[in-house]
Amino acid sequence: MAEQLDAYRKARQAEHSNLTMTGIYNVLEKLRSGEALTPKEQSIHEQVRAVRDLLEEAEQSVTPQTVAQTFTRARKDKVIPILETLVTVGRARLTEDGRFVGGG
Repeated sequence: MAEQLDAYRKARQAEHSNLTMTGIYNVLEKLRSGEALTPKEQSIHEQVRAVRDLLEEAEQSVTPQTVAQTFTRARKDKVIPILETLVTVGRARLTEDGRFVGGG
């Protein structure tokens, strides 16, 4: 499990070179302590929360394209990393047919 998490972290950092482990943990700690997030941190947090909420409220599994179409100016290639992150942290599940459902 630790190797999977490390591989996942490295892949996300490769996709987003400005994302650091320190930055990730700082946001997590701010959320836990109730400290205010910067506008950039807040934007990222809100996008992930909106996708998570959509999955939780969906009556059936959804495709990344369906998720992207739900949000203004969202693209499938930008939604997929969020969905994968939710799966990794146990807040969503990937079905055998490539769809996503909430709840892990």
